[in-house]
Amino acid sequence: MTTKNTRPPRVFPLLLGFIGAWMLFGGLQLVFLGGSFYYLLAGLALVASAMRLWKADPMGSMVYGGLLVATLAWAFLESGTNLWALAPRILPLAVIGIWFLTPWLRNSLFDGNPPALFRSSVSRGVTAFVAVLVIGVFVADSGWDVTPLAPRSGVNTVNSATDWPSYGNTLGGSRYSPIDQINRGNVQDLEVAWTYRTGIGGSFKATPLQVGELLYVCAGGNVIIALDAESGELAWQFDPLVDPGHLDLVRYFTTACRGLAYYEAPPDYQGECQERIITATTDARMIAVDAL
Repeated sequence: MTTKNTRPPRVFPLLLGFIGAWMLFGGLQLVFLGGSFYYLLAGLALVASAMRLWKADPMGSMVYGGLLVATLAWAFLESGTNLWALAPRILPLAVIGIWFLTPWLRNSLFDGNPPALFRSSVSRGVTAFVAVLVIGVFVADSGWDVTPLAPRSGVNTVNSATDWPSYGNTLGGSRYSPIDQINRGNVQDLEVAWTYRTGIGGSFKATPLQVGELLYVCAGGNVIIALDAESGELAWQFDPLVDPGHLDLVRYFTTACRGLAYYEAPPDYQGECQERIITATTDARMIAVDAL
């Protein structure tokens, strides 16, 4: 048997190490905020794998394989068999892991004589287990559970004959209004009732909400504006004061407000703000404002 002179991998370990360092840093921040330890540990495992691969040590692939197994367990504990929740937790590492199966990396780790991929019973068993697991997830997630509606499920659609309290009007997103004053016979006769200029730069992408006599919109920088639905006059305005430096990063995205949410508290609620307008700012804050 002859051996080939192969160089140890360089680009892949560097890429793996960069991803690991990034996860390590973010995971450490998450731990200090009281979050999951997974990302910190995953970052350590990626860095360890990269260091082994840099030295052409096959143990690097074993470390990565152990990380994949641990990731599978963590993902199922967090998400159950929810396919859409499992995908972002598992697929990134799984896709990167495909490179470990390529002849280019395997030759560099085993000096040109890598063992057969499915030579051991362990590798064959793992492959069969993963195949059964994938099929099981697809089968388990192919249906859906219908949860009974809570007594307050229709609170946002009260007065839905005249209001538009959610992005799609109803909680189910019907995008339908039963109002029939405007119809196919008179729509061509409509005229502009009023125009309002926000005077605020940035992207405007939101669907307005209308509850009672007020129309709610959000402008660039997540500024909330409440207008009189009849006259178009300003009722009130709230500025969350997003940092100007953040807004200037990528203005098309960082100034954009995708919409607002309306919430009405239960009738027996005795606190402040019975009705609220909720916004999520582009600098990762959630703010509730008195809707009135």
